[in-house]
Amino acid sequence: MAPPSNTLCVAALMLAGALSVPAGATPSPEPAVQARLEREARDFMLDWERQDIASIAARLAPGFLFAGPQGFRTRTETLEALGHCKVAGFSLDSFRMRTISAGSAILAYRIHRDMVCGGHRVLGETLNTDAFVKIGRAWEILFTSEIASPTPHGGG
Repeated sequence: MAPPSNTLCVAALMLAGALSVPAGATPSPEPAVQARLEREARDFMLDWERQDIASIAARLAPGFLFAGPQGFRTRTETLEALGHCKVAGFSLDSFRMRTISAGSAILAYRIHRDMVCGGHRVLGETLNTDAFVKIGRAWEILFTSEIASPTPHGGG
């Protein structure tokens, strides 16, 4: 597994590529790729809801890194943390995608979830950004960031 610092550098470069588009221009998302990545995000949440950690592990790239309110987590730490939280229901909306290359893209979206971790309800609504890389025929998540949503569900 790549050290987290290398993973973070790759994710930062991908994000910088997405944000370096000249003013007034946006990279045109490929509808088929965006639909596939939206499905990947939904399937990840379904796997989490079912506590299918093996399927989640298959969705995460070997050098995966998570950045959220509790700090940074490696792939192993993320998989362990997901096993301690129970998702009772969720919805995803407000998808935005930026293509970085033929084999990489960033998908941003809002998640509303009913979740309990350690007996406490946590982060009911978040804005997530996933950096996906295509490895063989599969799209895997290399990096995820999560922040509390600043707007009520259904807005913006």
